[in-house]
Amino acid sequence: MNPENIYPRTNDHATVYLKNVIKNPNILVGNFTMYNDFVYDPRQFEKNNVLYHYPINHDKLIIGKFCSIACGAKFLFTSANHTQASLSTYPFPIFFEEWGLDVQNITSAWDNKGDIIIGNDVWIGYEAVILSGVTIGDGAIIGTRAVVTKDVPPYTIVGGVPAKAIRKRFSDDTIGALLQINWWDWPEEKIKQHISDIQAGRIDRLQPLCKESPMMVYEDTAERHHFDSFCKVVLRHAMLDCFREFSCQNKWLVSLNHLPQPIVDRICTTDQYPSDYITFSADGYTLQISNEQLANIIEKLPQSERRLLILRFVLELNDREIGRRMRCSRSAIQRRRTSILRNMREQLTEKLP
Repeated sequence: MNPENIYPRTNDHATVYLKNVIKNPNILVGNFTMYNDFVYDPRQFEKNNVLYHYPINHDKLIIGKFCSIACGAKFLFTSANHTQASLSTYPFPIFFEEWGLDVQNITSAWDNKGDIIIGNDVWIGYEAVILSGVTIGDGAIIGTRAVVTKDVPPYTIVGGVPAKAIRKRFSDDTIGALLQINWWDWPEEKIKQHISDIQAGRIDRLQPLCKESPMMVYEDTAERHHFDSFCKVVLRHAMLDCFREFSCQNKWLVSLNHLPQPIVDRICTTDQYPSDYITFSADGYTLQISNEQLANIIEKLPQSERRLLILRFVLELNDREIGRRMRCSRSAIQRRRTSILRNMREQLTEKLP
């Protein structure tokens, strides 16, 4: 029993412990998760199975412990999602040289739906496809050649195109107990002692190791799942309301950007002050920073990220308006903005004495 082995079975080079063949820092795999490939070298998992996964998008593939991944399973990431915010699905931004476009806007060619997260003890069937932004709960089973487009609850069997729930693997009580027990997080020796109970379905022998009520844990998980779904519906309707409101406003409001320069010169004044500000510009607007540490961090950002900050904090545009300018979806802008600010905060914290 050695989770550091590449080949866990003697004379079997079609099965590997996946964690030990992964080199990409944006792919995280737990101990004992196995991948079997009888067509290609399973050590080429990153190349053959994780597709459209480019560093520029900062999306991750996260796979838990003790998962079983069958031959040909695929994980499709952000760059496979041609943006639907555009009137055309053609990815013009990636051909920036051909069309004279700004290379900094290359990510506007697709919609970034986020990470793929696979729980623990998940079985992914032969040639199944998992799309970006999907979370699969602990103990779930993904059927052969299923195409998973939405989240899968724990201990649920799904199949088909697109994948739909077929049934739960166990009763609610048993699922609740398993979600509380989390046997995959036990020390290896403890797991070894209880393998016979796990295989025989002796949940009664595993439950005494837990202190809390298993049903309560399951109900909390189920409530969170339903609440998340409810929030998505509410946000979608709120987004539509905002879109209608902005559409009405746009019929009557005129942006200063659309006014002729002579009119702008008449109605605007520019105050001249000597200062120590460091200035960053985008779309004809400037962001002035007096804090040297913060300015150094902003200076290292790509032009597209600096542009996003200026549109947000200088022009005070919302995510939808920024998305229109940068040819991204509102959700993609929100995720990028959150990621930028988080990274900046971490860098500032590191530099504090």
